[in-house]
Amino acid sequence: MVFSSTEKTIEGKNANQWMDAAFKNYNMGLFLDAFTACDVAIQLKPESSDLWKFKGRMLIDLKRYEGSLVAYDHALNLNPNDTDSWCMRGYILNNLNRHEEALDSYNRVLQLNPDNDHALIAWQEKAAIFSHVLKQFEEALNAHDQALQLAPNNATSWWKKGGVLFLLKRQEEALIACDRAIQLNPNDASAWHNRGGILVFLKRYDESLIACDRAIQLNPNDTFAWYNKASALKNLNRDKEFLDAYNQLYRLNPEMAKMVKQQNGTIMVGN
Repeated sequence: MVFSSTEKTIEGKNANQWMDAAFKNYNMGLFLDAFTACDVAIQLKPESSDLWKFKGRMLIDLKRYEGSLVAYDHALNLNPNDTDSWCMRGYILNNLNRHEEALDSYNRVLQLNPDNDHALIAWQEKAAIFSHVLKQFEEALNAHDQALQLAPNNATSWWKKGGVLFLLKRQEEALIACDRAIQLNPNDASAWHNRGGILVFLKRYDESLIACDRAIQLNPNDTFAWYNKASALKNLNRDKEFLDAYNQLYRLNPEMAKMVKQQNGTIMVGN
């Protein structure tokens, strides 16, 4: 690449070259050198939203969310219609437990472009906030439905929708949603462990064991699968097998193991 002789440089390197140095240093784990090079690049070319985004992304990777928010706000001041930056801003705010502001950022994505890949992410992240944080399950269900309109073959959206339907006490519909997820991706352990949990609730324990065993085959450390398997075995009075499942769960998550031993009626279904 040929650079103009009037282009600003520091130590003989222009902004793009400093950015390349930042990228290489970051990939080598030389974080201080990477940030130094990125800041030099920004000093040379402060009007570049891409440079601010790269700095913000590095800070996210290091879980320095306050700094990353500042960087992405700079990027958005320069390019206010960038749906990628609005998506990342929502992610950062969510990690800072500023959930309402995160929702505002995701809504901005949807206002700018309701049909692109970032819109899908925005609906999925909105569903997670409504479900996990605000406990607004009808809103979460609507968000999952909107995501599925954009990507009807997204297995993750289907099993997460199933989890929300379960929380809304619509168990049969929840099971249908999980089955759709499995049809689309039979190797998704989360879809199988959700199916197992719903079937425990429906007292279809033998079917639940088949689903849980499939989840464990796909992910031997799936705590939801071990929990639901132990619960099914306990209800079937298969004490020795229950103890084996309990011990495995205890190794992975002692608190969940205590819950299943107390048999308090809790079913583990993700959403």
